[in-house]
Amino acid sequence: RTGVRRPPVSANRMESLRNLPLPMVFDYLAMSLNGPKAAGKRIRVDLRFPDLKVEYSLALQHAVLNYGKPGPEADVAVTLTRADFHELITGASKLEQKVASGSAVVRGKAGAFSELLELFDRFDLWWNVATPN
Repeated sequence: RTGVRRPPVSANRMESLRNLPLPMVFDYLAMSLNGPKAAGKRIRVDLRFPDLKVEYSLALQHAVLNYGKPGPEADVAVTLTRADFHELITGASKLEQKVASGSAVVRGKAGAFSELLELFDRFDLWWNVATPN
């Protein structure tokens, strides 16, 4: 046997994210937040998706990530497409690359959004369901 054939994980994640409603993507992010790394941090990011004509706010406080409507107290506002957002949250690209290419616009502290992205754990799709004794 040669073991399990592993397709590229990023392709699997991107496909899954594409098929989820955006609020469920935010729920996924909240679930993958590394609590100990997020402890003591307070970050608010407004996200504008011109391709979907929607806006959301991600708020990190007390090591919990919530989403809702944008507000005036955001640290940073980021305008980007949903596809670009997926690339950022899966680690397929960096915010600096998106801004340099013109596919993302950032107003405020760009470092706040990058800091938030660093607080998410990336799960191994191929974790062992059962292991031999």
